Amino acid sequence: MKNYDFHQLLEPLEFQEFARDMIQVREKIDMEAFREGPDQGIDARCITPEGKCIILQAKRWANDGGIRWKELREEKKKADRIKPDRYILVLARDVSPEQKKKIRELFHPFILADNDIVTGKDLNNYLGSGEPGYARVEEKYYKLWIRNTEVLKNTVRDVVNGELLAESRLEWEKARQNAEFFVETAVYEEARKLLAAGRAIILSGEPGIGKTTLANQLAIYWLSRRGFDTYLWAESVGDLYKAQEMPGKKVVIYDDFWGSNFLNAYGAGKEERRLARLIESVRLRNDYVLILTTREYVLEQGMRQNEELRALLERYKLECRLHSYSLTDMVRIYLGHLRRSSLTWEQMKALYRIHDQVVLSPYYNPRIIQMYLGSVQPGDRPEQCAQRMLQYLQEPKDFWEQIFQNLSEEARVFFIILDLMPLPVNLERAHQCYQAAMAGEKEGSLFRESERVIAELEKTAIYTETVPEAGNALRVRFQNPSANDFIHQYISRNFVQYRELLLRSCCYFECCRKLLSLCALTQTDGAFCRRVMERAIDLEYRCFFEYNRDYYSYYELLQVYRNPAGEPFRKWFTDKFRELLSRIKRDSADVSTEDLKEFPVAAGRAIEYGFYRNKEEAAAAIFSYLTEMTGGGETELECFIRSLRPLHLQPYDLQALSRQLYEKRDAVMLSGKELEEKAERYFAGQGEEIIRALCACGFLRRWNQWYCQVNPGLFFISELHFFAGSSQRGKEYLCLLWFIDTDWDSFARQFAPRETEMLEGLVELDRDAVIRYALQPLARKFCEDRGNAEGMDLCRQILNCISLECYVSRRGEVLGGSGGKDILWELLYAVADVAVWDILPDCFSAEQMSMLRTEGGLEETEHWNETCWLLDTARMKEEVLKESGIAERVRELWEEIKSYSNWKNS
Repeated sequence: MKNYDFHQLLEPLEFQEFARDMIQVREKIDMEAFREGPDQGIDARCITPEGKCIILQAKRWANDGGIRWKELREEKKKADRIKPDRYILVLARDVSPEQKKKIRELFHPFILADNDIVTGKDLNNYLGSGEPGYARVEEKYYKLWIRNTEVLKNTVRDVVNGELLAESRLEWEKARQNAEFFVETAVYEEARKLLAAGRAIILSGEPGIGKTTLANQLAIYWLSRRGFDTYLWAESVGDLYKAQEMPGKKVVIYDDFWGSNFLNAYGAGKEERRLARLIESVRLRNDYVLILTTREYVLEQGMRQNEELRALLERYKLECRLHSYSLTDMVRIYLGHLRRSSLTWEQMKALYRIHDQVVLSPYYNPRIIQMYLGSVQPGDRPEQCAQRMLQYLQEPKDFWEQIFQNLSEEARVFFIILDLMPLPVNLERAHQCYQAAMAGEKEGSLFRESERVIAELEKTAIYTETVPEAGNALRVRFQNPSANDFIHQYISRNFVQYRELLLRSCCYFECCRKLLSLCALTQTDGAFCRRVMERAIDLEYRCFFEYNRDYYSYYELLQVYRNPAGEPFRKWFTDKFRELLSRIKRDSADVSTEDLKEFPVAAGRAIEYGFYRNKEEAAAAIFSYLTEMTGGGETELECFIRSLRPLHLQPYDLQALSRQLYEKRDAVMLSGKELEEKAERYFAGQGEEIIRALCACGFLRRWNQWYCQVNPGLFFISELHFFAGSSQRGKEYLCLLWFIDTDWDSFARQFAPRETEMLEGLVELDRDAVIRYALQPLARKFCEDRGNAEGMDLCRQILNCISLECYVSRRGEVLGGSGGKDILWELLYAVADVAVWDILPDCFSAEQMSMLRTEGGLEETEHWNETCWLLDTARMKEEVLKESGIAERVRELWEEIKSYSNWKNS
């Protein structure tokens, strides 16, 4: 039999969908679902061919709390309005036969049979029945089996006894821990199908996207659902062949399989051929599944040098790209990172509130998010955590500083020189600049070394991609623009230290142009600037880009021309500018859009630095040029000039919007560690045991690694209780303080949303203490205040105290109302399940309604958009009180109060 804890394993909406799918299988019907949010009493619905309406309502309640009768009564009111032909209630928790009977009575006449109250135990029985339909539902909700199958536990022992045990055991533990927070996406589904078809898959893609996590999740699926029993982590093709000889049905992961050994072990092609043979053989085996991961550009390089492998690898390849994920997937991934982190609840809540800004940020990156969350300390203020998260995504200076300092020396050099290149840049040309820079730093800099550098940087800072339009050329760029911003600022602050290295790396014109900009920014001495200018002029025609950049290159260089450092090159610039104007007029077809947009700035510089002695002559030449290039008319020229203006938009303050939409709650969430710290004096080394007791009695509700205080006073109550210990005086003090001496209006305003749960929790914790020190004194006082009243006089006094006003439909049905807000009635409900609303009948007869109207006891009003009557029970006549049974039920209520007034601890 299955034994899933549905409350712990599934989120509210997931449980609602799971319940619907299970009932669809059981009843062999299709049910329409409804979006998350207020459901008006309907989580799913089916209209049968006969026109019958079946309603499903799902409640994800924990086993360690009481039945939430108040919530069920609210659902009954909704059912009364809907009037379904059949009502099915699905609970995540178990209930006793007596509780099930009481629920069925409450929902009469809509729940037709006991099996329409489906409990957690029933759901587990269905899943364990072997019915294919239920099995498909179980497989769909991977959170059920991903943490609860014996296969996962046994697999660790299998690995420990295997030849590849050390690395495999470590990776397996990480895989199991990460599985709890895995987000099932369309990419996962595609990968699962591809692996099932070919028994091998190559997951390629950008760094930080989650290729390794996806690989492990696929392995867990095969171990949990497909009968495989051994998990292996390979480090070489040799390991893959060793795994073939091992007994059992194996899932083997080879992570970053080309990795930094690209031109070492694989250079001669021998290993590639061995790998190809293995992939082909795996397809025909039923005891071996192979999952490989690699960075996209490494895979492309490997296939380029081994073209005979291309067709094979392309067949098994699946690209993992961030743009493949929907916004919903990205939100779920972000929330998964929040849940797996060591954040306090308040920190998690603050970071949750900005999820829309995070996923809509152009700098969104799961690895960056994970690394940032790892840097958050428990003492950090929640609002600062959220603010820093957005800063890190947009301008993460401190974050990148930490990453930069943890890099190897070679990786720092590569990171630095990328700032001088127009990104994305051809990877081979970036290698050339890197090797030139390292020539003065280290002897014997090799291509293999730079390959390792790229692998190191890919984990945090850079991203490589292939460009099919350029013959699958490889390009490199920063993963996040903020990385570029950081390194530019870092170089500016430390320019003197790095300027010689930067000059050595200038193998292309654009590098010189950017280096000159840095010289101007840092006010570097003229001698160094002249060296850079000389290098730039030498490299004028050596550019990163393939197309002719003659004009554009000149314009860029002119923008960083400075006096007096540029004075030696003044004649060159003047001649060049005049020459370009002449050439443009002769052959305007060569002018590109980039040239056109750069020209105004270049022309301004030409005038500023005196390349034209006569400014009117310069203006005429420039105006003539622009008019001709934009179409020959003043209107076109005006449009062009307008297009150069930057567009300024008012920022849309999503954060402010989030704050408005977020519903502040009184409940507080604490991690287990915080809980122990805040209540150190009574935990006394028994933290886990006491926390379990608080959860069991309803004081706390657990959500992942956090604990919810049912209301703001909850922690205070529990602290007082344990502080009082076995002392009767302490318990008396607790109850007097909390119930007798508390102003009820204040109590109601503060705790109304959860007062019932809080009281039920206290009762479960120490029922006798609540009765003795809270309920009994209030019951005695109530009885004393009634004096010698009896009969109908007593009935009216009690009705006046209860102050019930109810809505009654024109058909006589009691629809709801208000009243009964005294602490005595709340305690009676928590201790004895005696509700003052129970004195009302479900429906008044036509004769009773006629009497009420005649006596003036009804007032016409509206309730839920329905015209109805408002009834004040204190104004009802004696005959109707007796006829409707209210008088008798008030008498029973009085006897209950008296019994607690005279209560003795048994």
